[in-house]
Amino acid sequence: MTIAKKLTITRWVSITSYVALIILLALKSFYFAPEEAALATRFAVFMFSTVPLLIFIPGMIQDTHRSYTWICFVVLGYFIYAVTALAVPAEAALIDWFYCFLTVTLFTFAMMFVRYKKYHEAGYE
Repeated sequence: MTIAKKLTITRWVSITSYVALIILLALKSFYFAPEEAALATRFAVFMFSTVPLLIFIPGMIQDTHRSYTWICFVVLGYFIYAVTALAVPAEAALIDWFYCFLTVTLFTFAMMFVRYKKYHEAGYE
């Protein structure tokens, strides 16, 4: 498989897992929130949890490897939260497993995108 093909695959898997992670955060903030939480509180939690990810939208659209590198660093915080949510088996929900899966997928494919992007820019095929 050529570097260009690998670059395309890793880009689309990264973007898909990125969008899925934002959708999952919306579900956690609105649908799976405690019933007594006000709508303003749910919205504040959603904004607080997604703004660090939303910062990278322009860079991901432009395919800059720096944005993908930084999103790897940022997603590590989300991974830590997902693992701590899974640390208590009695309270772990299925959505927490999806959360962990999406963070690992986003980190892995964004990291591989950066690697293939640098190979592509260097002229390797």
